Amino acid sequence: MKSVFGTMVCAGVLLAAGCGRQDMGRVAGRVTFEGRPVPDAVVNFLPTKGPMSAGKTDADGRFALNTFAKGDGALAGRCQVCIVPYVEPPSPESLMKEPPRPAPAIDMRTDIPKAYRAPSTSPLTAEVQPGRMNSFEFALE
Repeated sequence: MKSVFGTMVCAGVLLAAGCGRQDMGRVAGRVTFEGRPVPDAVVNFLPTKGPMSAGKTDADGRFALNTFAKGDGALAGRCQVCIVPYVEPPSPESLMKEPPRPAPAIDMRTDIPKAYRAPSTSPLTAEVQPGRMNSFEFALE
């Protein structure tokens, strides 16, 4: 009886944490600007309800989204998409040695036009299908 109760408690904890959610789809893709990959950018999916998802692009402009856990994807449904330059957060060690410095000038990134950086101005949207792998290509202009 103890093992059945323990199994039920563990299953409840996993479901509450977002593991095995049926209302999510895995999401990966690529971001390009004028045909070239956009590295070191953060792709954000903002659903109409629920938490946003984000993923950082690699050197080839490829990304995978995370919401509750690494690589779990995004909530199903229509999402507004915005893409912003990645800024390396300071390490705890560096914060102990010196005060934080202002972020580098992200406006110098010409491979991510300003229109794509905010949900209110980005023309990008995506429809995430639940329970499957979703792939999106974002060609910025």
